[in-house]
Amino acid sequence: MALALGRIRTCHGLRFSISKHSIIQLHQIRPIHKSLSLFDRAATEHVTPTTVGDYASTLDFGVPGAPKGGVDPSSPYLLVRPWLGVQTMAHAFAIVREVEKRFGPLKDFRFVRDLDSKLQYQPYFFVEVESPEVLKEIVDNYVIEVPIPQLDPFKPGGVGLSDIQPYLLPRHENAPEGASGQKDRQGSRRDEVMHVALVRSAIKRTFVDRHRDVIPRPSQKNFAQAFVSWGGFANNNSSSSSFSSDSAAAVSKVPKTRTEAAARSMALALDRNRAILNIPLSHSPTTPLNGEPTPDVAISDILAGLSRTEALDAIMGRVHISPEQEVAESATSLAPASEVVKEGVEEEDSERERLLQKLAAHKARIAASEAAEAAARKLALEEAARAKREAKEVREAEHAKAREAAKMKKMERAEKAERTKEEADRAAAERKEKAERARAREARKLKVTSPERAHAGVTRATPDGVKEERGRAEVAEPEELERVDQRKEKETKEHEKKRQETFKHRLLGWATGQWR
Repeated sequence: MALALGRIRTCHGLRFSISKHSIIQLHQIRPIHKSLSLFDRAATEHVTPTTVGDYASTLDFGVPGAPKGGVDPSSPYLLVRPWLGVQTMAHAFAIVREVEKRFGPLKDFRFVRDLDSKLQYQPYFFVEVESPEVLKEIVDNYVIEVPIPQLDPFKPGGVGLSDIQPYLLPRHENAPEGASGQKDRQGSRRDEVMHVALVRSAIKRTFVDRHRDVIPRPSQKNFAQAFVSWGGFANNNSSSSSFSSDSAAAVSKVPKTRTEAAARSMALALDRNRAILNIPLSHSPTTPLNGEPTPDVAISDILAGLSRTEALDAIMGRVHISPEQEVAESATSLAPASEVVKEGVEEEDSERERLLQKLAAHKARIAASEAAEAAARKLALEEAARAKREAKEVREAEHAKAREAAKMKKMERAEKAERTKEEADRAAAERKEKAERARAREARKLKVTSPERAHAGVTRATPDGVKEERGRAEVAEPEELERVDQRKEKETKEHEKKRQETFKHRLLGWATGQWR
């Protein structure tokens, strides 16, 4: 970019000397172009107009409209602008270490995420030094060379703790130079050199205050006021009434029992909230801010409650208790002793009996619930079994109906076959009978030639001389033949009626199940 063939001017007035080939590369490489635009916006607000040699020909920090009186000499803030931007945290900490090495300890610094991409950092950041006098040599753009680590861009997971750990260790005067990452690390890999521009900022930067005396938020004040007005479970009669070094020393002393730990924790919590509200040490926790006294709860009450909790733990062993029961026991143990039990061994025994009764009642409720669940399960099983039996009975009835229907069809087919056979036999008999009657009529016609010869006797001589007498031929009358026909027809009808009655009797027997 140093060999400029043309000049372009941005909307903010920054001048860049960029060749035509570099312009094409900037359009192709979006992160660099975006970093330049972000720095352009940042420099418009935070840097002073400066010009410096060869580096200024590549990147000019001059901003129209900057304060004309220069930067306040007492300003401890620096704008740190790496030429390649803040690529990784390892590079950022390397730059911070180099600035600290040149200008002494830093009071604070801050890296800001990119507004367009949360996975990247803005290409600049601000630092605050302890002593502004060391920044007097920075008059114009001050460019330093910073050795940065050469990292593998394809490393799985990106930058890790092992990459930034050398810059997190404390710096010692006699520490080897390689500890700051300026010499070879891991044998063959060497650090690269990055040009970093340092510009004194004309605007006061606001960093996060990490001290404990920060002004609390309104919600913290409201909570502190309510907590101090309540006063806790016990009076704070200790000599220290604020969260001071004495209180911190008291916290460091580990108490021997839970009761002492609870009392000290409550006292320290009250002291911290009094410190937030700037309450004088003479203020008592039993006297709220509105002037109305709160109920006095003796320290013996809280100690007795905690003692009862320990005794209950020892008796029951804290085995298989529900969360609801544990909350109830905690509330009972933290109640004042004057409201729960009296002094003496008998009161403690009664308290233990009462707790045991509660435990027994809880177990009874659990047993009743289990019994109800068992009864419900048994009822459900019975319902399922009954439904299964009913389904089986329905299937059996359907199968029986199917069998009966098959038997009826079979019997009907047999009866039909028998009836067909009988009809065929009867038809054959009728045909035979008709044929016989026809032959008889023909025979009568042949025998009776005339009525006179039929009724007169004829005598003729035989060859051997014996007389043969032919009597009168007996010829059946037509009335007699009709009577014979009627009798046969009657017998046929009676036979058919008897056959039908037999069929009905068999059908009724199959239907009623008598015949299987």
